[in-house]
Amino acid sequence: MSISTAHVPLVDCSVLRVEGPDSFKFIQGLVTNDLHTIAAQKSGYTAWLNNKGRYLFDTIVSPEPEPASTSSSASSTDATPSSFLLQINRPLVPMFEEHLKRYKLRMKAQVTDISQEVNVWSVMSTDTDHVKKAVALNNQVRANSAFVDPRVEALGARIMVPYGQTPVLPEETSSSLVDPKFYDAFRLAHGIPEGSKDMITEKSLPLECNLEWLNGVSFNKGCYLGQELTARTHFQGLLRKRLMPVYLQSLTDDKPMAFSASDSSLSEPTSLFARFPFFNPTTSVSNHNHTLPPNTDITLGSQNVGKLFSSCYNLGLAQMRLDNVSHLFTSVSTAGLIFRAGDYVVIPFVPSWWPADAGMGEKSSTSA
Repeated sequence: MSISTAHVPLVDCSVLRVEGPDSFKFIQGLVTNDLHTIAAQKSGYTAWLNNKGRYLFDTIVSPEPEPASTSSSASSTDATPSSFLLQINRPLVPMFEEHLKRYKLRMKAQVTDISQEVNVWSVMSTDTDHVKKAVALNNQVRANSAFVDPRVEALGARIMVPYGQTPVLPEETSSSLVDPKFYDAFRLAHGIPEGSKDMITEKSLPLECNLEWLNGVSFNKGCYLGQELTARTHFQGLLRKRLMPVYLQSLTDDKPMAFSASDSSLSEPTSLFARFPFFNPTTSVSNHNHTLPPNTDITLGSQNVGKLFSSCYNLGLAQMRLDNVSHLFTSVSTAGLIFRAGDYVVIPFVPSWWPADAGMGEKSSTSA
């Protein structure tokens, strides 16, 4: 079945509201992105770090529209929103709430989990016009409830709807309701990390996870928790490894792959829908779901060269040493370069949204 547009509830996504007179100041001091930019653009992606500059959480943030009485009385010079919705990976919510409580102190900001009131959906399509129409339609119903994914436009739209409801879709669009694992595969094919499935709490660096390329880091906003290491890593270029999408090819299973590495457009996942010939859009394809346990070592010969994090439908995200994947950015022969993880050959590839100089790697031999 050929799929061009799909919609899916993001069952692992929770929504928290942070509201109050100090909510803007409170969030701004804890996140890697600039909340002024996020407010102006109506949505944004950001990470939350510990005081050592290591990853704790990542969220998609959107300001809630002010009530008409409030917005009309606010001056033009003091128009920062006072209420924000934070979309976060559900298993991280308890730790996230504790983190916010620790730093809220006496600030006038209230944190509420509204996941029983709001569902988040994703609308994915090979036609960007379908995505933009879906965003516009849902914003007509509920202001600023929908937006194009602020990380990578190719991921489609994120739409918040009242609990138990479905998003409004363009009448002329034939969209398939798909299993949540399809979203995971779509995300992995684009090389997008999400939550502690792909980033190690209190260990990963935001730049190793490509968050600056995902519009999640501002280097001009001023101070925030964990800023020093992030800024030093960026300006001195101390990166030696990055997260990359990979294709997993089984060495022992003769079942057909759900996703084919022989496709010449491997680095252009916009045609991803056409590359799931065994995918049933209403159920998961467990009989073709080639996955490995998280944190599986990736080896080159006898040397450990990376780790595989989440995987789905024989797609995965792996942290790879840049010096071991330099062939992806040059014309160097790949003969003899066989990466393995368990009973799988691991084939890294470069997402289409990576910048042209992505393969430059570190400027120094000193690790961050």
